[in-house]
Amino acid sequence: MGKGSSRGHRQAQTWSTEVEWGDFDSGWISPGEYSRFLQFIATRNNASAVVKLSNGQRKKVFFNKGGTVLLGVKGISVYSKPHRTLSLR
Repeated sequence: MGKGSSRGHRQAQTWSTEVEWGDFDSGWISPGEYSRFLQFIATRNNASAVVKLSNGQRKKVFFNKGGTVLLGVKGISVYSKPHRTLSLR
């Protein structure tokens, strides 16, 4: 990874249909479903989650306090803005 990529990319609100699973660190709460999505809310700055995509890629996603991730059926995920993403090997 180059110097810029080690810091990750700042992204606006994004979505994906390729997420197979997500692993959230201790900086998250899940108050339950929101419009048929499982909702996760960051409880502290720099809360992170690792997601595995259907193509085998893994990404570590960082959020500030109050950031949200919605996980739905068939690999659908929605990320609030802003957040930072790192590609993992």
